[in-house]
Amino acid sequence: MALVCAPSAFSQEEVKAPQSLDGASIRIKMADEKEIFCKADDLCIILYKPQGNTAQLILTHATKTWPQRIRYEKLSGDGSYDAKENKGTPALLTFTSVKGSVYHVSVEGYWTSDHSPEVETVQSMEIIFPANVSIHGDEECIELLPETEEFEEPQRT
Repeated sequence: MALVCAPSAFSQEEVKAPQSLDGASIRIKMADEKEIFCKADDLCIILYKPQGNTAQLILTHATKTWPQRIRYEKLSGDGSYDAKENKGTPALLTFTSVKGSVYHVSVEGYWTSDHSPEVETVQSMEIIFPANVSIHGDEECIELLPETEEFEEPQRT
């Protein structure tokens, strides 16, 4: 089984932002080459507005640090963490390529945390959809994938 798409869906000139980020995991790459992997279940998409090959995005990421403590992080266009997660300036995403179910994206935005005053500049990200999700959101694609567990998340050390 496979996802069948017309060739234009994979053209480098015509990479379009997906209509939704539902079910996607995200690997964020900072300017200092640090990487953060966010599983889909730990993400909350506050704002996602796709338009052509760009999109505006505000998301939060929750990580359990101790049995009773959770660290909240945010990707947005703001250079400081704001507990009012539904407000703020969105980060600007430019979709540069797509290979299979992985979008490669350049980012103008910041990664902030409620546990640290440190602000990290986000350089790029990979948006990783499970293999059983149709990512193209247009009429050129037909989903032929069974529900499988083909997607493997990186092991945490």
